[in-house]
Amino acid sequence: MKKSIKSITLMLSLFTVIFSAQAQTPQETIDKALMTSFYKQSNQLEGIIQKQPNDYWKAYAYFKSSIYSVKMGDEDKARKEVEQALSIIKEAENQDSELLALEGNILGYSISLNPAKTQSLASKSTSKYKKALKLNKQNMRAYLGLGENDFHTPEKYGGGKVAEKYLLKALEAPITTSEDVNAPNWGRERVYMLLVKLYERQGKSEKSVKYCKEGIAAFPNDYELKQLADKVL
Repeated sequence: MKKSIKSITLMLSLFTVIFSAQAQTPQETIDKALMTSFYKQSNQLEGIIQKQPNDYWKAYAYFKSSIYSVKMGDEDKARKEVEQALSIIKEAENQDSELLALEGNILGYSISLNPAKTQSLASKSTSKYKKALKLNKQNMRAYLGLGENDFHTPEKYGGGKVAEKYLLKALEAPITTSEDVNAPNWGRERVYMLLVKLYERQGKSEKSVKYCKEGIAAFPNDYELKQLADKVL
């Protein structure tokens, strides 16, 4: 736990630059609250969940609160927060591409909280991403999710075959296709991180260096990319 807290503190220092100005969008508000929670060792998300403007951001806030709970060692609470997030999505009237991609992401994340349901949750997650793409073929977060699911699937269970394809598609897709300034735009830095790790795993050092450099150039303050850069570059 101490090691985790130390890493979180380092992450917070990197996010300080990003969030130095007053947060404007729901995504910025929620992400800032998560980082502040780690710094203060107190959940700052609980008080803002119901203040979010729509179902997407309420579910996203519960999702981030679950991540905080996991880091604090409270997996029971984390599971309840995941259930709350999924319940909001299930009952939402507007089942659009971004909401389905978020649902897929939360289902994939919940595997770590319910390892006995790995196969079922992974299948449901993949299904949500594919439905998201049927509604919007340019949904970057759906391609990211499909790539990440395959990346984490062991080779003996058929994993590792399509991760590269979907992650590269995610890079080709726009960060968002919406003109709404409050639309989600998260995930691009994770695409780079997974590509670097994938190429390292495959022994393709030239490609891992290429995407690590691109990722750092685009997201110079991203904690995970900076860690990878220390190893790859």
